[in-house]
Amino acid sequence: MTTSYYTHWRDVPESAWRWKNFSPAEIACRGSRSLRINEEALDKLQALRDRLAKPLIVRSAYRSPAHTQAIGGAPRSRHLDGAAFDIAMTNHDPVAFEEAARAVGFKGLGLYPEIIRVDQGSEFVSRDLDLWAYRRGVTLDFSRPGKPTDNAFIEAFNGHLRAECLNTHWVLSLAAKSWRLGAETTTRCDPMARSGTSPRSCS
Repeated sequence: MTTSYYTHWRDVPESAWRWKNFSPAEIACRGSRSLRINEEALDKLQALRDRLAKPLIVRSAYRSPAHTQAIGGAPRSRHLDGAAFDIAMTNHDPVAFEEAARAVGFKGLGLYPEIIRVDQGSEFVSRDLDLWAYRRGVTLDFSRPGKPTDNAFIEAFNGHLRAECLNTHWVLSLAAKSWRLGAETTTRCDPMARSGTSPRSCS
């Protein structure tokens, strides 16, 4: 893997940049404007662009360690090596995009949702969540204050979770092996507990 580092994307010599559909500014760190050129990864990105024959809007590529820490990124993120790219999907079919990306050699693929429906809780109106969504092109669709029916599915789930698990168990550690949340919460519990005739345990 051949990489080159520049303290600012403007320092990249023209002779060192061969990816015709992208510019150093697009691939540079959004925080520090520094740039690590990962030739293998950029070759794949260009091959993907050629295969799709459509523009790729790069929302994030290389990230400096300081910027990664500032945005709460993973300590061992592939962005630190210039080997990961966040691409906007507004002009692409996700299925066709994934097929093309795998065909040119990309292996770790993840898809952010376009819209997340949230309520007015303090955890959802925070600046950190807003910044996270903005950087990933995700729209936060807020329900109307005092209208739980705008988000009926999650409100129903919260009610069942509270009544069937949180109100019937002492939770001393989130890491407890016996504590498992998700679809299993409603399928792996003692059915007798549904009628309140015996204690309920979640496995």
